[in-house]
Amino acid sequence: MRTEKSIRNLFYGEVNIIFTVLLSMVTRTALVRILGLSAVSLNGLFTEVIAVLSLAELGVGSAITYHLYRPLAEHDRKKVVQLMWFYRSAYRMIAGVILISGLVFLPFVPWLIKDAAFNVRYLRLVYVIFLLKTVSSYFFSYKRTLLDADQKMYLISMTNTVFRFITVASNLGILILTQNFIAYLLSDGIVTVANNIAIAHIADRQYPFLKEARKLPKEEQKKIFFHIRQLFIGTLSGKITNSTDNILISVLVGTLQVGLYSNYSLIISNVRRILLLIPDAAAGSIGNLAVSETRERCHQVLCRMTFIIFMVTSFCASCIMCMSDPFVEILFGREYLMDDILKYSFVVNFFYYVVREPLWRMMLVSGLFSKDKNISIAGSSINLIVSVALGLRWGILGIMLGTTCTLVVQIILKTRLLYREFFYMDPAYYQGLMVKISAAGLSSVRVCKMLCDRITLASPYGRLGVYFAVAGSVSVILSVVCFHKMEEFRYCRDLAAGMFQKNT
Repeated sequence: MRTEKSIRNLFYGEVNIIFTVLLSMVTRTALVRILGLSAVSLNGLFTEVIAVLSLAELGVGSAITYHLYRPLAEHDRKKVVQLMWFYRSAYRMIAGVILISGLVFLPFVPWLIKDAAFNVRYLRLVYVIFLLKTVSSYFFSYKRTLLDADQKMYLISMTNTVFRFITVASNLGILILTQNFIAYLLSDGIVTVANNIAIAHIADRQYPFLKEARKLPKEEQKKIFFHIRQLFIGTLSGKITNSTDNILISVLVGTLQVGLYSNYSLIISNVRRILLLIPDAAAGSIGNLAVSETRERCHQVLCRMTFIIFMVTSFCASCIMCMSDPFVEILFGREYLMDDILKYSFVVNFFYYVVREPLWRMMLVSGLFSKDKNISIAGSSINLIVSVALGLRWGILGIMLGTTCTLVVQIILKTRLLYREFFYMDPAYYQGLMVKISAAGLSSVRVCKMLCDRITLASPYGRLGVYFAVAGSVSVILSVVCFHKMEEFRYCRDLAAGMFQKNT
């Protein structure tokens, strides 16, 4: 049953993300060609600034999700209602905190801009629009968590797909008619709020008992606040790792360089979103697994999920490395291309961002929040120190290397903690699995790039097709040759065969 729900969530999620990726590419191309690099740079910079300012939320959503798994599995409606009313109150307080902190930061916004001339009032207006869009989402988006925890993410995906079409149609119309970045941002914000309201309405229809106001007992509140405090550090580390690259590039290298980097990060982040739907779709099932199955079973599922993620990530990483240049050339022009060494750093980070996800999800449902915070502190410290030190010396490459160091260190330390405190077994098998898939995946990227560099075609469209064929086939062959004897590979093969037979 858990597998079936995960597959259903995955299917609808993939449909949503594929449409989202394609439509976002159309929007980004229009944004670059109509408004230029400066608008793209500001869009990328302020997106990360607001993400960092949203620190007040850190840990709340994850803590509530963790506490929802058991009452949902046991059909305890009273506890679900209590948790959701507590969640609602918490998110409204968070919205106020983010709004106040965002307005306090408003006078300092121009300090983030380097090597680009923007009117100060214009910068602050753009920033305020980003801020209000984020704050408004907290009044409705909390109900997504219940659908996700109850293994009904497919309802969210279906709604997001519809509103994504509306968003892109509205944004393109605004860009073509007005050629105004402010109007574009306002249009995007209005549709985003409507999307959140629609999902909240769906949650109300799925769970009509949510209207029954029930206060969470103080003892339960204390327990949740304790978990929130522990999760805060871990989620803060994630924010520092995931949401500071554009800020550091703007401050240390130059604001316009954010636009160049954003064109590649758009490709990588969209592919990453597609791949992360696999653990996202299984998130509710993993939570259910952790409260109802043995530790040995949880370990087996972790290894299998990690290998499944690796197979698709290796394929995608090889394709991104080879295909990103012709893709950027087609969409934006040759003047937006970047050096190979930078692309290698982007792809390495992409690889580790994705293959770590099953481990991160299992850590989240393990309840090891307090013991995980030291790892998070170490990771975020390494990221900032290394990124700033190497960024001053090597620019964007140094900032990317800081992120790589953080990802590798956290994977090593979190593996040891999870196996020692939750599985109660030796981590050697999983550590060996991570070493093997890292070596195979990154070797595949290098081999595919070397082969594609030998192919000379004038047309970027021709290169795109040929590079996809070469990178895709070589990465799959290497993975099969390296891992065909492993139990995880056999499970992956049998799962794919079963899904194929079911749909034919």
